[in-house]
Amino acid sequence: MNAQARRTVHPLIQQLLAQAPVVTDGAWGTELQARGLSTGEFPDAWNLTRPDAVAEVARAYVEAGSRVILTNTFGANSIRLGADAAAGKALEINRRGVEISRQAAAGRARVFASIGPTGKLLLTIGKEGVAGGGPDTFDQPSGIAIAPNGYIFVTDGHGKNDRVVKFSPDGRFVKTWGHHGAGPGEFDQPHDISIGGSEGHVFVADRSNSRVQIFDQDGNFIAAWKQFGRPSAVFVSKDDTLYVSDSQSNSTVNPGYPRGITVGSAKDGSLRAFIPDPDLAQADVNRISGASGIVADDKGTIYAADVGPHRLRKYVLK
Repeated sequence: MNAQARRTVHPLIQQLLAQAPVVTDGAWGTELQARGLSTGEFPDAWNLTRPDAVAEVARAYVEAGSRVILTNTFGANSIRLGADAAAGKALEINRRGVEISRQAAAGRARVFASIGPTGKLLLTIGKEGVAGGGPDTFDQPSGIAIAPNGYIFVTDGHGKNDRVVKFSPDGRFVKTWGHHGAGPGEFDQPHDISIGGSEGHVFVADRSNSRVQIFDQDGNFIAAWKQFGRPSAVFVSKDDTLYVSDSQSNSTVNPGYPRGITVGSAKDGSLRAFIPDPDLAQADVNRISGASGIVADDKGTIYAADVGPHRLRKYVLK
């Protein structure tokens, strides 16, 4: 663990990791289902109605050698429980969940609280079932990116609109730019979008134009780069590394560019590395085989989502 990581990790976790590899517990939902939990039933409510079964799961993980176990409280919040008979008992469910896991741990394991999402819909942009090119409708949106200030950018690129639409953090329309074409700021199937790097620029995978276009967050054109192939996916990291996936190029579509993932600089477009598509030999047979979604973490580990083969790939930086 490097110095920066240590500063962001709780001292208790640092202590645990310093002693030995930490084995944690596993799934709770499936274990409770094996003990009779019905589909649609809130597992957290079992802290009150079936505490024996919950305790049995917790003890089983401790007996198996887990040094950390969770509480059965993943969905125990008032919003999530609002439609259930357990509504109004969130506090009681959480307290009992902690008690059950602590009793099961009996000093042999640490107990961490399990806190999950509320499941509440926060925002909808567009109108369900309504296609269009207005400020509150899309044709076929293909990508979304959120800037650090919360502004939302959507590529409306799988239909006829060929545009980028910008919204405020609360979903209000701000502006749109682009239309069908091959000139600067024009698009032909903008397939993905990413915001990042030291300058916070907007990178658009302008797929059928075989280029990545770069804009500022007001939609002003900065540059267009064709050295990254026919981009289906694009991602920009905080350290100005640009990751672009080409999932369509072959001998007839964008000839001369191999299908795969290209890694380069988001500052000047220089190329650093290339990862060939696993199915590169079949590129002339498969219409699409590479990643249509790509992301990388702070360590440079790349995750590529392949639409055609229905798989997820992971690459670790050496």
